[in-house]
Amino acid sequence: MLVMLWQSSYCKISSCALPVNAKLCQGLNSTLARMEAVENQCFDALLLNESGQICETSSGNIFWCKNGITYTPSLKCGILEGSTRAALLRLCPDIREIEATYDDLAKADAVCITNVVWKALPVAGLNPVGVHWKSEEFVSHYSQLLDNDRQNYCLAQGGDW
Repeated sequence: MLVMLWQSSYCKISSCALPVNAKLCQGLNSTLARMEAVENQCFDALLLNESGQICETSSGNIFWCKNGITYTPSLKCGILEGSTRAALLRLCPDIREIEATYDDLAKADAVCITNVVWKALPVAGLNPVGVHWKSEEFVSHYSQLLDNDRQNYCLAQGGDW
């Protein structure tokens, strides 16, 4: 499934206002951002922090590729450290955690969003700014890694996922 993101008018809640390392503290903000995205026919909303840095979506983490290098926002940006994000960082130690702006994301070759339900979804573009990416091939590699990791975990536990 190829998805569109909406650049939300809501900012990621600052770690100075609420702890950002737990999902329960940002529910209303994420819900409002997601509602805004859906109202604009998009799957999810991109959230920036108060400094204009890329953080995450309303319900997942974000990764992008530029010139063969994969990036994700640093924890310093105030993001939630999702379990799927952590798995990808464990499986792919070459992924770079950075503090990036909208301009960095706009120049990406491909973008994906992750969470435990979707694993990894390719992002086609960002509205209302009209940025577009070709993300399917980029995401297929990470989806396969996550599938294999879950299967290996289940086999080690003696069961199925």
